[in-house]
Amino acid sequence: MRQLDATITAKRPLRFFAYAWGECLTCPRNPNPAWLGCCRLGFAVNPEFRVCSGAQELLAHWQDIEARRALLGYDVDGMVYKVDALDYQNRLGFVSRAPRWAIAHKFPAEQATTVLQDIDIQVGRTGALRRLPN
Repeated sequence: MRQLDATITAKRPLRFFAYAWGECLTCPRNPNPAWLGCCRLGFAVNPEFRVCSGAQELLAHWQDIEARRALLGYDVDGMVYKVDALDYQNRLGFVSRAPRWAIAHKFPAEQATTVLQDIDIQVGRTGALRRLPN
């Protein structure tokens, strides 16, 4: 996303999914209505969002998304599981910068094969050689 030329960035079709309210003075007891509120306000929300009960249901949803990840239309490297009840979230709190009430479950890294067609060698001002693959 970062570019020296802002016109290049402006031409990119950037999109995002709203997933939380952030900090609020009077939050509902359950964040699910807040997530639905994002929809009502016109924000795009991830259609893959699910409320699950128990580890087996979480794992089944993770496996489903992992199997379909190439077809989603956006890059995804995993899922985040969150405790639903805000009072539990408040009790669990944070460690450093991460909440104790949310955990990331990453997908296996994608692997691909590529062909190195050529290598250009540049000589720097100090005489160091720099290899640039093509």
